Amino acid sequence: MKMAECENKTSGYIKNEEVHMNSFFIKIEDQIEKYGLDSKTGKSIKPLDSMISFEEYGKFEEKMLTVFIQNEEYINGPASEWKRTILSWMNERFKEITWRVSVGDLIATLKEEGFTFNVNESLISPLIIKWLATFKEAVRKDLNLKVNMIIIE
Repeated sequence: MKMAECENKTSGYIKNEEVHMNSFFIKIEDQIEKYGLDSKTGKSIKPLDSMISFEEYGKFEEKMLTVFIQNEEYINGPASEWKRTILSWMNERFKEITWRVSVGDLIATLKEEGFTFNVNESLISPLIIKWLATFKEAVRKDLNLKVNMIIIE
């Protein structure tokens, strides 16, 4: 095989690979645009509060901060404050596609923000799960958004 033939075959291979990679990146960019995800962090580029009107989010926020969760007094301080912390965390990471929400991560976030518990930490998980279920239902019904959130303990 002559050197020119070898270069032509190699460059053809590279061009095919470039086309394949370009298609791959276009698909990723489409997904990012469609779902609003940061490709590096997986966090939402468009938080939940930017997907709906200011008024809609205000009503939703009020509901999520005032919804009664059985045993919410297990977390010291006003219930609306820990709910606001979790709502902010959820807002920043909201996705309409499948996403996993770790109860352990939320409990760690509450602790980082200075919240304390007056019971064993294992008793905090069920009330966080209940709040998350309420959040998921409210997003679907009140905001008419799709959400496929998987809650992980």
